[in-house]
Amino acid sequence: MQERRAKAEAWAKQKHALYIDGRWVETRAGIACVDPSHERVVGEAPLANAADIDAAVEAARRSFKGEWGRLSRSARAQRLRAVGRVIRENGEELAALIALENGKLYREALFDDMPDTADVFDYYAGWTDKFYGETAPVERGFLNYVTREPVGVCGLIVPWNYPLLLAAWKLAPALSMGNTVVIKPSENTPLSLLRLMAITRVLMRLS
Repeated sequence: MQERRAKAEAWAKQKHALYIDGRWVETRAGIACVDPSHERVVGEAPLANAADIDAAVEAARRSFKGEWGRLSRSARAQRLRAVGRVIRENGEELAALIALENGKLYREALFDDMPDTADVFDYYAGWTDKFYGETAPVERGFLNYVTREPVGVCGLIVPWNYPLLLAAWKLAPALSMGNTVVIKPSENTPLSLLRLMAITRVLMRLS
């Protein structure tokens, strides 16, 4: 565990940026990341301003109207399953970061948080082709039907207690239905989600 924690601390000390439109965007401001078990600063996360948020929303809107919005259901499913696979492959690293920023036990993050987080992406990958419309009986000469369509850009806010699992609860269903997202981690636990974006960005990139 000490070796994993040391690697997590080394990564946490690196300079971090926002992930917008498939690239890393540096910010002028940052926010300190504190290890609650020792009450010491272990790194700094980027702090978005209004212009950064506008840029992220506009990029998500372009993707929704463009390549991601045109992606087939099976292709979306493949990408979500790939994210689940990468989480399993990098579970020790991600769990060490969660323990560092959150203060929970490493074994809890590794054996509880990580498997469930990966499973969420697998589960919603299976939903991409399983949502249907409805028809309702009406008077002769009329047709009453319901279709379900993606809403567009979804703003997601994640709390601190399960920084990756609760992110997955929001990311996976939104993406599986064809939406795009702008996600904000808790200011107390941003590192694990930043790392997840770093190791999965190639999977989600369309061009």
